[in-house]
Amino acid sequence: MPGAVKGSKQYRMRVVRYRPWQPYILGLAALVIIALAAAAGYWYGSDDRQQLAQQLAQLRAMEPENATQLTNLQAQLAVSERNRELDQQALSQAQTTIASLRESNIELQRDNGLYRQVMSLASSATPALTIVQFKLSDVAQVERGYAYQLLVAVHGNQDAVVDVEANIVINGELAGEPQSFDLDTIAVLPQELKASFNYLYRFSGSIVLPEGFVPTAAEISVADASATLPASSINAEWQQQGPVHVQIE
Repeated sequence: MPGAVKGSKQYRMRVVRYRPWQPYILGLAALVIIALAAAAGYWYGSDDRQQLAQQLAQLRAMEPENATQLTNLQAQLAVSERNRELDQQALSQAQTTIASLRESNIELQRDNGLYRQVMSLASSATPALTIVQFKLSDVAQVERGYAYQLLVAVHGNQDAVVDVEANIVINGELAGEPQSFDLDTIAVLPQELKASFNYLYRFSGSIVLPEGFVPTAAEISVADASATLPASSINAEWQQQGPVHVQIE
């Protein structure tokens, strides 16, 4: 370059066109883009709102149908619950009936065994008194209450009437000491175990044991008042478990 000082930094010059309107055009373009974006957003948002409004209208239109379906389902549920309760009641009744039939069957088998035993005694030629059966069991809803049944047979006496006296004694402990109670002191109702018969007789009644008394055994005895027939007695242990505490067959 003419006139340049030797050793100094030299710059190149470039000619740029003068465009005073260019910033305005760029700004306007930006505004147009922003406006188009806003319009597009509004359009898409408006379309979404229309869809939501339509869905809401459909849901509202379905409300009566849904309410009807809900009512029907609730009614079906109520019917199902009632049927379930009826089924449970029927099952419970069936189980009770089955248990009753089983108990009746057991009692029938016992009665058949008792009948065979009595018939075998009847064929005996030796005159005697026999304790055929004794049973002592709980009485429902009576604290320390028990029911007894005593079946006595006369055999080998040529059908003669015999005056029989029976006695029941419950042995045990009271306050750590041996104690016994006969029927006169523990019977619910005063009762003498006396009867006149020539073949078979059943004594029955109820007793209540004193508080604190622990039973350990039951002693049963029968005798002929005229002492013609030999007496008979049995001593049976008291069973603490179950409703039947003493049973002799």
